[in-house]
Amino acid sequence: MAGRLSRAHAFLVVALLAGPVIPAGAQGLETVEAAFQEWLTQHKISRGVLAVSRGRKLVLARAHGGAEPGAPVLLASLSKAVTGACVGTLVDAGKLAFDTTAGTALAPFFQRHGEPADPRIKEATIAALLAHRAGFDRSGGDPATGAALGEHLRTASVRDYAMTPLLVRTLRQKLAEPPGRAYYYTNATYLMLGAIIETVSGRPYEEYCREAVLQPLGINEARLDPQWGGVLSSFGGWRMTGPQYLRFLEAFAGNSKVLGPKSLAFMASGDDKWTSDRRETYYALGTNVRPASGGRNIWHAGSWSFNFNNAVNRDLRESTGTFAVSQARGVSWFAYYTPKPGDGAVNELDRGISRALSAVKDWPDVDLNPRFGL
Repeated sequence: MAGRLSRAHAFLVVALLAGPVIPAGAQGLETVEAAFQEWLTQHKISRGVLAVSRGRKLVLARAHGGAEPGAPVLLASLSKAVTGACVGTLVDAGKLAFDTTAGTALAPFFQRHGEPADPRIKEATIAALLAHRAGFDRSGGDPATGAALGEHLRTASVRDYAMTPLLVRTLRQKLAEPPGRAYYYTNATYLMLGAIIETVSGRPYEEYCREAVLQPLGINEARLDPQWGGVLSSFGGWRMTGPQYLRFLEAFAGNSKVLGPKSLAFMASGDDKWTSDRRETYYALGTNVRPASGGRNIWHAGSWSFNFNNAVNRDLRESTGTFAVSQARGVSWFAYYTPKPGDGAVNELDRGISRALSAVKDWPDVDLNPRFGL
């Protein structure tokens, strides 16, 4: 046993500080590291971070291309799960219900800023917003991050907090479907949920989510991104390290320190939340969910690729991506990469890392979380 621990510690030092050395017949995390390195090289990605946890233990944290495994990164759409968990806490506290309508939850917002262009959006329930079934679609670009965001950034700094003005612009658009009928993934629904969190809690979105969700999990340093957090806020604006995000995913476990029975029941059922007629995957509290033996697998991809000239204060450029998975068997992983690769590359990453993790037989009995303040 002592020899095994020694090898595990030696590998983790290598994983944090140097490139992988893959011995023949390797059965440990070095195969996972090799799969990530191969993917980065194949897709010409200059910088990346990979973190892996098993149970509550962080067993791998590795950076490439000058990145730092303990540096916070823009989460992009992985931020939606933070918003989903925050909404869950309001439901568990009795301040919202999953069948509460947007018209009720945002009544003060509409009184202050005017009625939406399509009154049907007020009929969308909290459940429909969480599951991307509010009636928006992407036929003209994402309702929140297409023309509405471009219009906003021609008159306001990207660093300004923009939840309210961006939502006002987003709600000038018509719905493609009546609420509840069909699944269309958009940023608009989670922008609305951010405004609902502020309205119902009476507190700023970031402040409420940090205190209600992140701090109970021991995540004390997470913030909205200093550049993009103001405009991406509740649908894409959070900034965390990979180890912090893996700790955050524990919010959705059956023994959650954050969510109560109502929210966990919502998370566990695909009713009215399936993303296709095949009924294989559904979208719940800001995550994709697939039922699996012994529980469920949850995952999400995030990307923020933005190239915008003539913003009010400067041209804006960004190309970054994230991916996170929490498996029913107790293994979770997080990846960050920049620049964002082309279509299909993230699916390759998911398959490659998942396959490598499935082959691991020699798990190190260590926990790197204390190195990252967790």
